[in-house]
Amino acid sequence: MIVSTYYTFAKIFRRIPLAEAGGRTEPLIISGPQKYTRNPLYFGVVVMTFGLAVFGGFVFVFIATMIILLWFSLVLIPFEERELRVLFGEQWKRYAEETPMLIPFTKRRKHRGLPPVLP
Repeated sequence: MIVSTYYTFAKIFRRIPLAEAGGRTEPLIISGPQKYTRNPLYFGVVVMTFGLAVFGGFVFVFIATMIILLWFSLVLIPFEERELRVLFGEQWKRYAEETPMLIPFTKRRKHRGLPPVLP
């Protein structure tokens, strides 16, 4: 995960073409939490900060949650998904069509032609 994140940010800052795999060999994992959302870690961060805002009564944390949600939805996730589309092709396209980007259970899952890939 650390190597993958490094290559993603290296591509952003060095303007490396997305088609360059850069040594990435990990498979597309569509089981576990990825079965319900394409970005379970980002979803967890949003839920955690929202919970802190609600239960702590902190307005500034609620504002931070909205900023984080916008950052993930408008900047980070779109970039990463363009890269994943290039790396995994048709398999990614089918997975993205059937699995919600961030909020679980907002799309009807079909997962017909995709066998689960385990690490």
